[in-house]
This record gives sequence, structure tokens and C-alpha cells, in this order.
Amino acid sequence: MLAGVEKASTGTFKYGQNIKVSYYAQHQLETLDENDTVYQSIEKCALGMTERQIRTYLGGLLFSGEEIEKKVKVLSGGEKARLALGRMLLDPSNLLLLDEPTNHLDIQSKSVLKNALISFEGTLILVSHDRDFLSGLCSQVLEFKDGRTKLYLDDINTYLENKKINSLKELEKNLIKNKAHKVSSFLTIQEGCDKFCHFCVVPYTRGPEYSRPPSQILDEAKYLADNGVREITLLGQNVNAYESLSLIHI
Repeated sequence: MLAGVEKASTGTFKYGQNIKVSYYAQHQLETLDENDTVYQSIEKCALGMTERQIRTYLGGLLFSGEEIEKKVKVLSGGEKARLALGRMLLDPSNLLLLDEPTNHLDIQSKSVLKNALISFEGTLILVSHDRDFLSGLCSQVLEFKDGRTKLYLDDINTYLENKKINSLKELEKNLIKNKAHKVSSFLTIQEGCDKFCHFCVVPYTRGPEYSRPPSQILDEAKYLADNGVREITLLGQNVNAYESLSLIHI
């Protein structure tokens, strides 16, 4: 709702006159022009920057040498995420809305992004399950529970310590456990290797504009499994839709 993607079911909100918003979500990767090179993609947003400045900026995003001449269409998911985030950070905004910005990012890329956000002088609103990433970035935590919100004037570590919880995944498990919903558990097995992850699908009602094909969800699950993730919780509209997918077994 803050990004204007979904309308409020009740009530209204309005930004202040001088607020300029930038929004990053996973679908931002789809807005990249696949025929652009990495350099061209950044150049389109780097108004007033010289070629040398653009190259230096790309170096900060871990693109250097011949990599900046790569076409967007051949980039990995992590590289596209870095590129999309780099484009967003060039926008002169004072409020950043970030929805799971570390998805597909490796440890080094996360560090680059975190350092960039620490130096950002505006306001950050972050949605993330990555405690290490949030540590040092957030000064307040907004908890959504049972249809209500509660604001804690603590950083993420203090919030979790007060809740006597070690990680955000553990918090999510507790919330799911308390809901009177059917949870279907799957074991996702990556073909041709020993990668696997526990895959839970929780029924959840959202507008159709947010839905994605189960096959796309499976591709993302396999990517995460390949990168060491062993447990995924998905909020899905139709639990049964996932049972027919290949490589997923109840």
C-alpha cells in the first residue's frame, strides 16, 4: 500500500509534500531491458554522471572490466538484483521501500547493498527475513500479528531478544503454528544432485495481481536450494496447485 501497488481496504494515507519514494521488489528484475548491457542499463538512470563515474559506480556494484558489457539477458538472478538495486539507488529519493532486497544476493552483494543503505540519508522501510542484513540498518520494528500492528522502538536484535527468539525464521514458524490453517509440507528435490529443501505452503488470500505460476515458484525454490536454503515458507492462494509439479513430492 505504501508503494501504491495495492489500495487500502479501509482508511487513507498521504505522503508529505516533499517525500520522494523509490520502491524495490522482486518484480523489479522484470523491468530491466534484457537487450541493454550492464553499462547501458545504469547509464539510463545516471543523469549527469560521466563515463568514469558510471564505471566507478558499477565497480561498487561488483561489475567491472568486461562484465559491464554483458547483456542483461545473460546475467544471473543475483547480478540482475544488484543491477536493479543500483538503478533504484540512483533515483534521488528520500524514502526507500525495499521488499526482500537480499533475495538472490550472495554474501558479498549483501554487504555492498548494506553499506550503500547505511550511507543513505533518508528513511528506509525494509521487509526482510535476513537478521544479519537488518542488524545495524533498522532502528524500529513494526510487527504484524492477528490483523494488528505494533511498533517497537528497538533494533532487530533487541526485538528478537525480548521475544526470546533466535531468528526471524523461528518467529515465522511460531506465527504459522498459531494459525488455524492447513499447512502442506513438501520435500523439493533438485534433479541430478543432493540439494533439497523443506517447502511449506500456507493458504493465504491475496489479489490476483500478486499471484505467480507455481512453476515459477518451483524454479525459485530450486535456486534457493542450490544456494544452501533448507526451508521455505510460501504464502499461497491454492495449496493443491503445487502438488502436481514435477520434482515436488509430499
